[in-house]
Amino acid sequence: MAFDQSRLEAVSQRWLALGRELDDDIVRTNAAMWLAESFIFRAAPEPADVAAFREALKVDPWSLDLAGRRRYSLRGNWCATDAPGLRAQLLGGFAFSWAWGVQFDALGDELPERTPLALADAAQRLAGESTDPEIADDIRFNRISSMSGSPDAGLLLREAERTVSGGYRMGGGGWLQVGEALARLGRLDDLRTLTRRMLEIAEQNGDRILEGQAHLQVAAEELVRGRFEDAAIAAEQSLRANPRQVAVQLVNASLRVAHLLMSGQPDAARPIAELLDSSPAVDNSHLVGVVAAAQGDLGTSRAVLDAWHASDHRLPVDASLPGRLWGLATCAHAVGDRDAADHLYDHLAPYDGELLYYGIAFVPASTAFTLGLLAETQGDRGKALAHYSDALAFEERIGATALAARTREAVARVG
Repeated sequence: MAFDQSRLEAVSQRWLALGRELDDDIVRTNAAMWLAESFIFRAAPEPADVAAFREALKVDPWSLDLAGRRRYSLRGNWCATDAPGLRAQLLGGFAFSWAWGVQFDALGDELPERTPLALADAAQRLAGESTDPEIADDIRFNRISSMSGSPDAGLLLREAERTVSGGYRMGGGGWLQVGEALARLGRLDDLRTLTRRMLEIAEQNGDRILEGQAHLQVAAEELVRGRFEDAAIAAEQSLRANPRQVAVQLVNASLRVAHLLMSGQPDAARPIAELLDSSPAVDNSHLVGVVAAAQGDLGTSRAVLDAWHASDHRLPVDASLPGRLWGLATCAHAVGDRDAADHLYDHLAPYDGELLYYGIAFVPASTAFTLGLLAETQGDRGKALAHYSDALAFEERIGATALAARTREAVARVG
């Protein structure tokens, strides 16, 4: 997301106004798609913006005269488009923005699908019906962002590698998602090889987003390996590469919280976690609860869970889901909330066998360890020990030294 979002919003609003003035549904549809993207990592759209999204969804592209009309592709080419392509572009663009946290709740059933990935899949089916020469590849680019919250890291890796092979330059071109998938799968040595390649490419073509992401990957890897000083250096390098990118700032802040927690400094982590929770991009109340538990402030952890119970156990559908599951699970274990553990366990289980690493934050845990926390909270010591044993085997195999040390303590606690 290497763009000036305020400027993108202003330009999108001007194009929306022009589309209304000309009664041009094609202009209005494309402007609404870009307007949605301008709200990534920002406050929720205003009612007037939601109305623009709603209008775009109501447009029937098959009723429009598209002769001679072209669209600007993600590769930077002008492509002749058609009705399936125009609709696929809109749904794919909305799926991308939704996956990165843009709130579409107000649209309700007007969205044809209930999750970003399902919406991206619908866009992909439409792209398959289009004669637009680049729409299928563009939708694949959108779709991999929608897969960050999905438990199938293997599928994410395959799709991201296909996107990389397409030669995109925008937003890291799929390299970001390849790195995410490798991290989730615990392939840390492969992640390091990928990182070196990303830095080489960034040096060649000046891609600062790719450079910043590469340094973030180094920082995450060094943290799980317990090399905290090297992690801090890499995080600082990522900020120097992308000093004004909100996504990089958010991930760096979460890395800093993890660093301080893993090195036994929760008091220093608390203000950073609270600052993260003040951001409109992601609900990070669970992170505040985790840090509070490490401080011995169980009242705050309890309040986080009470708020979640009051929301009827609402969970995000976007890329923040894995991190939210980890944070709530950690809070539940800290205060002994069996009801929360029962609700969380089935949501978390599909991620088993992975690190809980996702696109806009760093989570210092494996799924198996977090499932162990939930099983322990449920009072099933045998199941907890099985999960902790799985976690220890996984963490030791991939060289996650810092995580394995904590898991050994858990094994001793329940064994």
